This record gives sequence, C-alpha cells and structure tokens, in this order.
Amino acid sequence: MVGVLRAHDQWYLGHPNGHVGWTRNLSTAGGGVIKWPNGLEWRFRATPLSAGEERERAIQATSQHPFPGNVMYRLGRRHIRAIGVFFRLEDPE
Repeated sequence: MVGVLRAHDQWYLGHPNGHVGWTRNLSTAGGGVIKWPNGLEWRFRATPLSAGEERERAIQATSQHPFPGNVMYRLGRRHIRAIGVFFRLEDPE
C-alpha cells in the first residue's frame, strides 16, 4: 500500500526512508498507474522532488495519513527531510 498525498492542488507519492524497490522502479519508469478502490485508473508521470518548498509541502502532507501513521510521520520529520524520497504526480503529456 502507498499513500497518495495532496497539497496545493498537486498529487504526491513518497517514502520516508529513502529509495526502496518501488521508488527505484518509479524513478526508472518515469510514471505509473494508480488503481483507485472504485476501479478507476490514473496513468501519471512522476517527477522526483529536490530539496525545496515543494518537497517540504509533500512532506507536510504526510499528516493526511490515518492514525497512527500521521503521528509517526510527524515525529520522524527530521529523518524524512534528510533522506525521504518524494515525487510529484501529473497527467502524462
């Protein structure tokens, strides 16, 4: 399971502990498909985020995770800022 986050009308995906298998795959593929619980699918392009305001918005959006995930993300923010990997999701061009 992966948490899809939304901030400032933008969608994000990320992992708090740096690159893992799926983030490496997403980086290599440059995009993917989200299959929503209602059966709809969204093909997207994924752009890695560098340090800066947008990445910080994505990290702040981790508060959207349900309890207790939101608390764990908040407590681990310094760690997440240091090594977390986040992507902006957009419609493919």
